[in-house]
Amino acid sequence: MPHHHLFISSPVLSCNVTQSLSQNSAVILQLAPHDAALLQASLLQSQKQLHPASTLLSQETFDYRPGLTLLDPSHLSPSALPHASKAARCLLDALTFSLNLRTCSFHHLLDNLPLRNHELSSSVLSLCCHSRPSFLARPHHPHTQLSPLHYEHQLDKTLLTLIKPDSPGLHIKDLNGCWLLADTNLGPHDVLVYPGLSLYQETAGYVMPALHRTDVPFENNLHGRCSLAFKLMPKSIATLSSTEMQAAGYGVEPRFQNAIPVSDFMQRSHPVDQLFSRNAAQIVLPDGQAASLKASLKKKRETSSSQKSLPPSKRLRLEAQRVLKEKVMEIAEKKRAQDEIL
Repeated sequence: MPHHHLFISSPVLSCNVTQSLSQNSAVILQLAPHDAALLQASLLQSQKQLHPASTLLSQETFDYRPGLTLLDPSHLSPSALPHASKAARCLLDALTFSLNLRTCSFHHLLDNLPLRNHELSSSVLSLCCHSRPSFLARPHHPHTQLSPLHYEHQLDKTLLTLIKPDSPGLHIKDLNGCWLLADTNLGPHDVLVYPGLSLYQETAGYVMPALHRTDVPFENNLHGRCSLAFKLMPKSIATLSSTEMQAAGYGVEPRFQNAIPVSDFMQRSHPVDQLFSRNAAQIVLPDGQAASLKASLKKKRETSSSQKSLPPSKRLRLEAQRVLKEKVMEIAEKKRAQDEIL
């Protein structure tokens, strides 16, 4: 799965992110060093503060929701939450651009940033632990296994889920129905992001949700697996509708044409069999934008091939210069258009 830098405001990178979501139902983003360090530190700190597990379940989840007091807040360090939220919102903006939607098309679904006084967050920072030793050390327990633990397939009801694991184990089903180990070979600044059911509903099925499961092998993994996840959720008073997709010229199936309050959507069941038995919609862009993005991708490939011999630091510097030049040209064109109108 290709890596993408969080600076994804250019057309080429936005298109690459969308293609990865369409083909793999996930994308790997590289955060800024400061943001990545806070996320990693929060994961390590949360692991250290975990008490010996007394639960009979092989999966434990601890949530932190700003504005809501936890029974035991020591499990989670919330310092990484604003940075994870920023990364998820940045990816939403990239999807808006790539789908040719109006700017800020998804913002009506999101909480205020920062939250106002006494406002409860819709999004959640979650620590999930699988197969911790305190659980696996009970050979007499009927659920204890000496083989890899396979958890049931899951679909999140989020817009996006951003996850930072301490070890691989998350498998996601791709466009061809194959299970891929999605969080392997993540670098220190990398996070895995995948879409959920809310984004699927809001985009009228054009962004498929990630069907995922967690497998925890025993070999070289005696301490279980922990992951820190930020779940970007739509606020409960919002409404999911296909209005923006229709305004952009997309064909919308009848089942997506009626708006659904988020509070009702969260209470509904979404059977996996029914969801994936239908033909998944592909992200099809209007002809003009598709041709433009294809040309940009071709130019990008040519540039990348010519830079393969360069050291990584210089390639990144040249890429940043190219993106900055495109941005400056875009601003200049907008200014010229405004001057002509005046």
